[in-house]
Amino acid sequence: MDQLPSKDQIRQWITDNPTLASKRDIAKAFGIKGGPARIELKRLLKELEQEGGIEKRKRRFHEAGALPPVSILRVLAPDASGDLWALPNEWTGEDAPRIQLVPKKGDPALGSRLFTSQGCIACHSVDPKAEQKGPYLGAAGAKFTRDYLIESVIDPNKVVAQGFQSALLKLKDGSVKMGFVTGEADGVVEVRDIAGQVSKIKRADVGEETHLPNSMMPPGLAAGLTVEEFTSLIEYLVSLRATGG
Repeated sequence: MDQLPSKDQIRQWITDNPTLASKRDIAKAFGIKGGPARIELKRLLKELEQEGGIEKRKRRFHEAGALPPVSILRVLAPDASGDLWALPNEWTGEDAPRIQLVPKKGDPALGSRLFTSQGCIACHSVDPKAEQKGPYLGAAGAKFTRDYLIESVIDPNKVVAQGFQSALLKLKDGSVKMGFVTGEADGVVEVRDIAGQVSKIKRADVGEETHLPNSMMPPGLAAGLTVEEFTSLIEYLVSLRATGG
């Protein structure tokens, strides 16, 4: 049987190599090749887990109570003081640590490119002369605080812009229309969907109208952004101070 490392040696190696801590990596590091030795290594790792010395997350072992060097964070809304916090997505124990985010100043030019590449421009215009599919953002920096913009991107359902509450219209013929009610006159309701298409519906044809609490902007749009990209997108929005909207 190959010589097995001690529990202390295993724990120290995991601490020193947080990105290479699968069972296979540990076996390779200590030269463990035989079947019986691998079974014993598995037993030692299990005991270390039960003793609270290490934790297993997605087939990798980590020092208990410690985050891996690269962690996916779930960003929370700003607190009452305006501070931004996050929780680690991979945390498996109780009392997940709250991590305060201190964003560095973003790059508006990068934010402008992200505004297009992330699909924001499909629903939000920064040109007052363009067709307004969703809330106009050309004056976002003048109308909204930085904290409001951060919160709106992270949790679109928390604050729905005035005039852009989603409505669900069930017509008497059985069809359904969903979008923003942009106007009503002479018995005709005007509804604009998220693609900017406008429908004019006779009020008499509406069987039921329900105002939805949720925004048509889907949550999680910022989940794939790095901290630099997210702060750059916010910095771009803050820089928009045109008139109109």
